[in-house]
Amino acid sequence: MVETVYFEITTACPCSCRICHIPEFLRHGQPVTRSTPDVTLDLMILKERLSVENLVVSGGEPTLHPDLEEIITFAKKLGMNVAVISNCVKPETLKALSDKAKIWVSIDYYGERQDEWRGFKGLWRNYQSIADIANIRATLLKDNLEDVKKLIAEAASRGKEITVVPFKGASQNLAPTPKQLQQLLLYIFKQGYAKQAVIDAPSVRMFLLSKHPQLRAEAEKNGSLCAACQTIIRVNPEGYVKPCPFLDHTICRITDPEIKEKIAQTRQEILKTYTGKCKNCKYREICGGCRASQNTECFLN
Repeated sequence: MVETVYFEITTACPCSCRICHIPEFLRHGQPVTRSTPDVTLDLMILKERLSVENLVVSGGEPTLHPDLEEIITFAKKLGMNVAVISNCVKPETLKALSDKAKIWVSIDYYGERQDEWRGFKGLWRNYQSIADIANIRATLLKDNLEDVKKLIAEAASRGKEITVVPFKGASQNLAPTPKQLQQLLLYIFKQGYAKQAVIDAPSVRMFLLSKHPQLRAEAEKNGSLCAACQTIIRVNPEGYVKPCPFLDHTICRITDPEIKEKIAQTRQEILKTYTGKCKNCKYREICGGCRASQNTECFLN
């Protein structure tokens, strides 16, 4: 059963993030926005055919969609738990939606350097204005370890959550090192932030599983720690289904009558695929790494 769908409702975004998977012309020049009638049909399909429980609305910048509140309301009527991931370009919109959806703000640097990194003035100030209702989603890069530590402390001090994802691209100038990932994990546990902070990385999950035999047995049963096409999928603004938020492989259209079978088939293909450091790793049958990454930050070997 697919539990969670990352649903990109538009490619439009005023920011200029170097790590964005959406081409610049689709963000600034010719954005693609999923119409509200199409989104409504999509959500019904996801609920009926895949029994989706959680909807994560993203983009692009989701707050630029004119009917974002209507979309969230309809998803909740279908019984879905809803979250929104935003760059925080429209903080008042996020604040108004916080009683209907869990709010996540993408932040990679502490302070105004965030504005420089994303190419949009006021993002840090915007986040500060709604910090009491906003959880944080951060990308771990080669040069922002100390910033991420501060963001973890910031979220924890306000009783909010933070998810940290190591950079997925091929650029070694941006990718964190294994030592940096270890340092971040140690920081979280030593400072007592384990309940608020999660590092979304296969190597971290594998390390933690090694301490819990029962969880490892469950992972072996599922075939891999990779959640793509197992419990999560992504739908882009053109209505194409992808394995996860990072892997840009088209499975089918969301309206495909065989969507469930094609997702399952792609899952089997993913289980037989390894990238980067995972190709020769002794843990690959259980862990598998991230198929959208070279996994250079992995510290298991």
